[in-house]
Amino acid sequence: TSQPIAMVLKPLQKTSDEDTAQALQKAAVVAEIVALGKAKKAKQAALRVAAAKADQAWSNAARATKQALNDLPRSPKVAGRQLVTLSAETAAMVSRGGEVLLHLLGDQKEQGPQFHALNTMTLSMLVGKKAGLSEQALADLALAALAHDAGESQIPQQILKSAQRKKHEEDFYRQHVSFSLQYAVESCVFSQEALNTIADHHEAMDGSGWPKGKKDASLSVSARILAMVDRYDNLCSPDTARGLPLMPAEALATMFKHEAARLDKSLLSTMIKLLGVYPP
Repeated sequence: TSQPIAMVLKPLQKTSDEDTAQALQKAAVVAEIVALGKAKKAKQAALRVAAAKADQAWSNAARATKQALNDLPRSPKVAGRQLVTLSAETAAMVSRGGEVLLHLLGDQKEQGPQFHALNTMTLSMLVGKKAGLSEQALADLALAALAHDAGESQIPQQILKSAQRKKHEEDFYRQHVSFSLQYAVESCVFSQEALNTIADHHEAMDGSGWPKGKKDASLSVSARILAMVDRYDNLCSPDTARGLPLMPAEALATMFKHEAARLDKSLLSTMIKLLGVYPP
């Protein structure tokens, strides 16, 4: 009998059109990867340039703020105009975006009242913008934040730096609010809303603050923001009288766990979310 003939099936050969299509697809993927890499490098370079410019602007603002705060007691009108310019420039930076500004807030290597003033002004405006404050309210808040502690220049350093003040020392320290208000009034550039914000920046939502023990609805949104941001920056400051400064996350945790009753919970949540997106 004859043997069956073995059938050998050869694999189908790809057509030249299929080869060309795969090659084009691979080339497109490679080109996209290269383009994404270039875009990433360009973005990083742009961020470095922006950060460098912001660093320089921050240094210039620190010098100008220091000069204005020093001049406020003796030349309040001249210093007041300087503070208006500083707050307007910061407002413009906030409107362009806060990422770089929040990066700068994390740089706490240098000490001095000018850095606390700049930090509180910048973060107050960022929180205020998120909270929906009007442009005028933000401008008033910015001015108040810059000058809220100007009166501390009249308080002796040994009292300012003391972690445990005696009653008469604490009473004297608390007068810095009155001194700040006096300079602000004499400068003739602060609205009544800004003056009220300065006056209330140590008040608390539960009535445990000072100097008048105001609470809840009697405190403006701007005053609540400034009180909260002032507390946060003091906790993080290397100039603190309480010992080592806290890391930002530690400061927020302290405020959330132990001081929430004193603060506006909604605004605290806003600040936590803001700092969570752009951690200093």
